[in-house]
Amino acid sequence: MYTERNFKTAKALKEAFKAGEEIYCFEPGIDKGRRAGKAYLEGPHGVHKWYKAVILDENRRVVKILS
Repeated sequence: MYTERNFKTAKALKEAFKAGEEIYCFEPGIDKGRRAGKAYLEGPHGVHKWYKAVILDENRRVVKILS
């Protein structure tokens, strides 16, 4: 699963979250309809140098970063 904004590092993701930015996620390809709950983010798009476990709300917005 990816974030709409293509964060180059996990640190940049965490800093944006701490600053109060709303971070939304999506799954490329066939959307399986997953919304709320635990998800695993990866980035940057296509390269995957970082991974983070997060909690999403029903709109796929990050509400908590777990790792």
